[in-house]
Amino acid sequence: MEVEDSGTNNDPELLNAIALSLGEPVETYVPPPWGDNLPANFTGLYEIESIVSHKGRSSDSGHYIGWVRQGPGSDLWWKYDDDKVSQVHTVDIMKLKGGGDHDMSYLAFYRYRDVQVLIPFKSEEDISK
Repeated sequence: MEVEDSGTNNDPELLNAIALSLGEPVETYVPPPWGDNLPANFTGLYEIESIVSHKGRSSDSGHYIGWVRQGPGSDLWWKYDDDKVSQVHTVDIMKLKGGGDHDMSYLAFYRYRDVQVLIPFKSEEDISK
């Protein structure tokens, strides 16, 4: 399979890996133009490394919780809720879209995502198996 190259990256193996990781048909993936000052193997992909969530109606009241991914590409996270630390999955992180009285992502911290550590997202169905 061939991958169209925008001229900023001449590594077809890397382009194929990126396309596959994004679930795109390899022959249709075109990398975005990154610019001339970035390394040739720069993917432009990032993943959430940690989150601070808030539960409550205002930032002056409510409860804050810390969430930290256990490692690059990992599906496992640590949840820091005051003195209680527990292990959760990415599917739990995806639920931090609430508001009002529900937990909501308040701050998100990202890290550069290397193609070699791309791991597919697990759904609730995958985890329960």
